Amino acid sequence: MAFLMPSASIVQAQGTPPPESAAPETTASYTFGQALDFTLSVINTPTLANATLHVTTPQFATTYLVDFPITADPGATIQLQHTINLTEVYIQPFTTITYWWTLVDSDNISYVLPLQDIAYDDDTFAWKSQSEAGIDMYWIADGQDLGQVGMDVVTESLPRILSLIPADMSGGIRIYLYPSAEEFQAALRLTRQDWAGGHASPKLGVIMLPAENPRTAVVDLRRSIPHELSHLVLYRATADNYDNVPRWFDEGLATLFETVPNPNYAITLESLLANNELIPFNQLCTQFPSDSSDAALRAYAQSNSLMQYIQDTYGNTKIQEMITALADGANCETVTTRVLGRTVEQLTADWLGTVQPDNGFNFDTSYLWIIIIVAGFILTGLLLFRS
Repeated sequence: MAFLMPSASIVQAQGTPPPESAAPETTASYTFGQALDFTLSVINTPTLANATLHVTTPQFATTYLVDFPITADPGATIQLQHTINLTEVYIQPFTTITYWWTLVDSDNISYVLPLQDIAYDDDTFAWKSQSEAGIDMYWIADGQDLGQVGMDVVTESLPRILSLIPADMSGGIRIYLYPSAEEFQAALRLTRQDWAGGHASPKLGVIMLPAENPRTAVVDLRRSIPHELSHLVLYRATADNYDNVPRWFDEGLATLFETVPNPNYAITLESLLANNELIPFNQLCTQFPSDSSDAALRAYAQSNSLMQYIQDTYGNTKIQEMITALADGANCETVTTRVLGRTVEQLTADWLGTVQPDNGFNFDTSYLWIIIIVAGFILTGLLLFRS
């Protein structure tokens, strides 16, 4: 019987080890994106009544538990096995899976086996790798040293990001460059997304990106790597309060670091304004649209423009103060009020005043002089013609 319990149970994993007579042996293996298998072999000495498998990852809000009632004869060897269907249970690629077993004997005495870790990596590829200053770059494509291209982009963009978002980067970063959009999307579906152009897992320090076209790889990576790096740096700057960071702030800030700006942002924003289809920023506090790439692009375009407005109007110092406030526990509404003195609605109105097209006619006095001059030429021409 599999069920979920609060993840705090991992704290209880320390306990009395089983006696040597039980001779427990555990194994764990996986087929990427399909199944995760666990086994336990244990001798029924002392007589056992129950065994429980505990599985957790940094993304699990709860601990996955599997309960095994035991009715074996004393001294018999017990073989327990459980498979997690990875098409139903979400596990982030490139994460660390932690598992352990607990045993309870007939006298209700509990025993805990040591914690074990599995590196759940995408092993469907033979990854090439390069490491430098805490950055691990992985790639597959032949014919071009994408690893060095990606590393150069990180070297160029990371100092610029850290100048605005001071953070401790000692934890390292892993970047995986997939050889095609199709293979990237296949891996991305394990993160419950299938439309994103890139993916960052801040808790894991992992970035996943497609890099399929050698002719455009440099341009693509100079846009995507700084964007995803921004998420990781902001996570480390805000620590446990990262979940309170407004999505429009997180994503909008990331777009400011794109070395090669996305030209679709301005075009999309112009269309949204013209058709009165703006998404209220209060809706973008906690989530971005996930139904399509077009809906996400609209949210990115708005967030990019609003963050550009904040930077141009208030300066980088105020952005840093907002990050500090978010690290201290401020949320979407309180961060703008505390730092900028504006509610989200007021900030939106201020921003709209700078980007909203003016459909009215504003008469300029310079037009009057043009009219007078043109009329003078016409009158002179008529007089000459009459003469």
